[in-house]
Amino acid sequence: GLPTWVWNQISFNANSPVPESQALSITYCPPMLTSLWRVLSVFFLAAYGILILLKLIPVLRSKDPDTDENKSTDQSSDTGDTPPNNTALASMLGIIFISGVAMLTPTSNVMASDYPPEYLLKELETRLTKAPECLPNCISLNNGSLTVKGNNLELIFEAHAQADVMMSLPQIEGNWQLSKIKLDENPLPTARRHKNKNSLLLTQGHHKLVITGKLLGDQASVSFPNPIHNFKVVSTGWLVDGLVDGRVLNSSLTLRSTVSIAESKKDTLTPDPISPLVTVQRTFILDKEWHVETTVVRYAPKNGPIAVSIPLIDNEKVLDNDLTIKEGVAHVQLKYNQRAISWHSVLEPTKTLLLDAKPSDHYVEIWSIKPSSLWRIDYSGLSPVKDDHALSSLEPLWRPWPGEKITVNISRPTGVNGPTHTVEKAELKYSPGERIQKSTLTLSIRSSLGEDYSFSVPKDAEILSVTNGNKKLNIPSSNTITVPLQPGLQNITVDFQEKKEMGWNVATPSIHLPSTATNISLTYSLARDRWPLYFSGPAIGPAMLYWGILVVIILSAFALTIIIKKCRLNVPINIIGWLLLGIGLSTVNSYGVFAVIIFFVLLSYRKDYIDPAKLSSLNFKLLQAGIVLITVVAALSVLSAIPMGLLSTPDMKVVGNGSSSHFYRFYQDTAASGHFPVANVVNLPILGYRLVMMLWSLWLATRIIVWANWAWQAFSRGGIWENGKKGVPFKP
Repeated sequence: GLPTWVWNQISFNANSPVPESQALSITYCPPMLTSLWRVLSVFFLAAYGILILLKLIPVLRSKDPDTDENKSTDQSSDTGDTPPNNTALASMLGIIFISGVAMLTPTSNVMASDYPPEYLLKELETRLTKAPECLPNCISLNNGSLTVKGNNLELIFEAHAQADVMMSLPQIEGNWQLSKIKLDENPLPTARRHKNKNSLLLTQGHHKLVITGKLLGDQASVSFPNPIHNFKVVSTGWLVDGLVDGRVLNSSLTLRSTVSIAESKKDTLTPDPISPLVTVQRTFILDKEWHVETTVVRYAPKNGPIAVSIPLIDNEKVLDNDLTIKEGVAHVQLKYNQRAISWHSVLEPTKTLLLDAKPSDHYVEIWSIKPSSLWRIDYSGLSPVKDDHALSSLEPLWRPWPGEKITVNISRPTGVNGPTHTVEKAELKYSPGERIQKSTLTLSIRSSLGEDYSFSVPKDAEILSVTNGNKKLNIPSSNTITVPLQPGLQNITVDFQEKKEMGWNVATPSIHLPSTATNISLTYSLARDRWPLYFSGPAIGPAMLYWGILVVIILSAFALTIIIKKCRLNVPINIIGWLLLGIGLSTVNSYGVFAVIIFFVLLSYRKDYIDPAKLSSLNFKLLQAGIVLITVVAALSVLSAIPMGLLSTPDMKVVGNGSSSHFYRFYQDTAASGHFPVANVVNLPILGYRLVMMLWSLWLATRIIVWANWAWQAFSRGGIWENGKKGVPFKP
């Protein structure tokens, strides 16, 4: 079984000549080292962010150029507190506010100037110029007649069109002059030349065509664009060849004038006509079925119609209906200027194939054999000719003289011991329920022999259906399933279910296959009323990132507490609060915690370090507007987490191999007999998640009251919208 998965591809190019002895060595990183590097990269990024914050703290605590402020700064330096530049901070908050308002403002509708796009125009053109579905068999010809009296020719036939299509008119070769064309008794001056042929447009339906003209020479040929049935000929002074039992062989008729031939022989000395000579190329294709492709190639005369009789091979059955076969002889007729004609046949397999080049004055033969790996050939008699073709030794070619024979002995190579079937693909779809676990097992098995294939499902499983392709098989009474294999590829599907209670650790069913299986896929569909916590299975599968995020949340809570303490910011939340807040938002709104952090840091800075009296009226209003904006964002992030946590399903950050929150897809390239992979999912009822979120919501509700009181005091310290006029006075 060839693998069906494709991962990263790496290309190597050389800009200079490379010797044959050059070796290419590749060192691969093991999966454990790769996972460790990805974890360390997160810590490195966090450490880099902490270093940036430590560098920004002295900048935020820079001195104001005012003398009084310098004085206060000197006094605060003794205690270790340094007030920041209020004007710069207020301007920064104003920019944040304006940017936020600009991002929230809806943009006007923009109309594209290049509509409709190019792909729509091409699709419209494709639909408008779409050819009829009946092509190339949209026209059928029937009830035709050819009347030749003297030099006058009249051709009448019926045409049935399934759609509006162009039809090529019958082509008359030789010296003749077209008089008129009638379609349904209406003259047609609109017939036009298309690719050197007269053609006309036929509408859908039944039509009758009449073509009349004058023959100016002593021979001509009529070629029909489609096979015609129920044809008859009425001629006076002309010989017509190519009509057998109302059928036009090869859709071509040949006309020869008996009067002109007799007169020309009486009055002038003319050469006798050249006898036809053709080359018969027979190609024997020996595969599961034996085929013969025969091609008759004109050698002489170069022009004009000719007719020859070619004997068939013993037990040859011709598959073409247009060829006339009588008593094992194919009557072949080449139309005017027709170069070659071919047909396809089947041959009964035999141990000995006798090829005989029968004496004939009208054809010579060429034989070639193309055996597949199923057959071994040995020939005696005439030796094959040498050919420059690379496969000349495997595909021999003979050019016999009349009367020469060869005997080809054909046998099948003896088989060697080895596996006779391969499980090219195995897919198990598992959907556990509260009391019933449903499963669907699909096996794609390629077999070289007809044999029975037996495999088993769990003992307590109830088999619902067994199918082999589109054929339903009998349901076995036990857990062992036996399927008859045929040579080739077959898809076996088994539907079964297990009646057992849903537990906290649910694994896929245990499948036992008698041989090695390849390209194994496990699909696990967990119900939406379950809370997934952990899963395990084949290495190529999904990954639950939530537990890594939880570690980051814990470390971030410690780091955030330390940073806030270093910055001497007084916020009404400790390390436990940061942990609970981050964990509660992690499954519903992971990014909302950043808005909450900015909210607490900004208000704490506003309360302890910013003197509204020293800000201009515009800067103070921008500062207050920025605080209002971040407060609204933080409040929406926190408050929306309560209904989302109580009503929605948790987002455990499941990614990888096309998996999602409650849909897991695993893959394994190969598994030995009795080692079919198993996937486990540790889960709890969704009620457990609801209970945890309810406790978290109650804690959050009690803390919001404390945080709101503290936030109002910080927001109104030194004024609300007019600095120093309303609100609580500023006392650093």
